[in-house]
Amino acid sequence: MTKNNEDYEIGYRKPPQHTRWQKGQSGNMTGRSKAPKHVDFLHLLKKAMNKRVKVRIDGDVTYLSKLEAGAEQIANKYAGGDLRTIKMVLPLLDQLQPTAKDKYVEVDVADAKNRLLEMLGLPPKPKS
Repeated sequence: MTKNNEDYEIGYRKPPQHTRWQKGQSGNMTGRSKAPKHVDFLHLLKKAMNKRVKVRIDGDVTYLSKLEAGAEQIANKYAGGDLRTIKMVLPLLDQLQPTAKDKYVEVDVADAKNRLLEMLGLPPKPKS
């Protein structure tokens, strides 16, 4: 030991010199954690709705997006006579089904999907 270390008294608020911080070394090596970045809820919702899930339909296992699986469940409830579902779906069906005068007119599927997405509060897909 050097002469400085022999004279140094170890005790309350006087740690041994070899356990002290080295010069130029921070006490918090990892630093303060950063704040989370701005989270766009609609982007997260879209990302979650596009995830694929395993679904059993009529005994067959298939993979659908969560949005497709939800539409499948709504259609099944509608067919089962659930009144709340019927009240929700009827206005949507009126908007999606062509009228008698439009019977022989082609329906733009992309436009219909965009209108449905707008009704659900999701941003429409750009036309390509």
